[in-house]
Amino acid sequence: MRLHVGASLRTNAVYHLACLGGSISCSRDIFERFWKNRLHESVDDRQTVATFRRLLASAADRAPEMEPSPLLINAIQMHPDGLARRRVIAGLIETRSAAALQRRASGLSRAGASELIRLVDRVERRLRPWWRAEGERLAKARIQGVTETARRNQMMQALGRMAQFLESVPPSRDAYVHAIAPPEPESKDYNATAILNHLPIEAVTAANDPNEIVEGAVHEIAHYLYDYIPPDKHLALVNEFVASGAPSIAGIYSYLHEAMAISAQELYGDALKNGASDVEDDGDTGYKHPYIPVLASVAAPLVKAAVARDEHLVGGFSRLYIAGALSKLEGRRNELPFVFAQAVLVTTSGNREFADAFQRTLFPVGTVRFNNLAKAEAFPDANLVQFSVYAELGAVREPQLVQLRDTRRGFAYTSLRGRGGYHLIVAGKSDEDILAVIGTLGDVDTLVGPGLVVSID
Repeated sequence: MRLHVGASLRTNAVYHLACLGGSISCSRDIFERFWKNRLHESVDDRQTVATFRRLLASAADRAPEMEPSPLLINAIQMHPDGLARRRVIAGLIETRSAAALQRRASGLSRAGASELIRLVDRVERRLRPWWRAEGERLAKARIQGVTETARRNQMMQALGRMAQFLESVPPSRDAYVHAIAPPEPESKDYNATAILNHLPIEAVTAANDPNEIVEGAVHEIAHYLYDYIPPDKHLALVNEFVASGAPSIAGIYSYLHEAMAISAQELYGDALKNGASDVEDDGDTGYKHPYIPVLASVAAPLVKAAVARDEHLVGGFSRLYIAGALSKLEGRRNELPFVFAQAVLVTTSGNREFADAFQRTLFPVGTVRFNNLAKAEAFPDANLVQFSVYAELGAVREPQLVQLRDTRRGFAYTSLRGRGGYHLIVAGKSDEDILAVIGTLGDVDTLVGPGLVVSID
């Protein structure tokens, strides 16, 4: 891998637009305040964001459906709609040409590509006075010394070892770290994300240590490498997880992506501890999450041992990782957000509010949405969440379901599905009742097994 570090108005404009449009992970509240208070957001500004959302959604809608697999594979290249969105955003960073953008993101029409270029041009013009006055200075100040620190600390050597372990075949060997000028420089909240091989980092004052930026880049590049494990190996890996027969396998597998990125940070940190650098590693990944640090603490020593033996992710790692995860998680493996860390969401009425509310309540890290239960059969071992009003349930033979339908306004009920998955029916007399049931799921501590999860009178 080759590292490139920079700060440009164009990339900042793309980041603002994608952030405001809800298309990337970012400090969205901060950027919205900036546009409202500093740039005095206009009707045209809001229309620019709305048009961007529409064009991005159109590109995603043209993407092919996901290939069948036992679970939802947690890699962007296996999610064609998400990949289409990222190709558009990455393309806008890389080119000002509509023709070149269309080549990078084949789901775009020429007219759509031209319109997206014009939208970024407009945001760039709006940002230019602020960029010249302070934004450029803030962004460039934060990346001073990053390239030299990465070289001295052997960042790319650590990532090379991680790539070999993952057997990754990325489409590009170039990784780009982009400094995003912070609208609120003194904020303690900031974000870094991966848009394929582009790594924007919100360059707040708190992120003023070049080595911290390098560590963040290691994390995000590891995500990129994981995404580009070859599809046949991704499928072999997910089959290893499902065949284990372990409980809560969806959660253990779904967070593997993050566990691998933190493991890459650990590999990089080992170089510091072993004297390859004069920077001391404090071992703090900075992650504040109920499950990710636990799973990373299991994965990292296993990854380091496998790297030392020239072994790979596929073909033995999963057995030790699953056993360690179950031991470390203990009863937390039955918490509802962990059990449903990924799910196929089926709304038989087509009401998108149900899936949106479910995602806001339980925060699954992997989902796919359908309006037809038959399409869920492409993922036979994944959790299935079905949202249906009573009239759509059809013939109900389970006595408890019949009683619930006849005596309650709404309910959530689980049965076993495939190898280790659940079929969660969220049903109600009306759309409002279904939304009320979804709201109560946030108060459920653990899933004890098949049966009634919650009901409302």
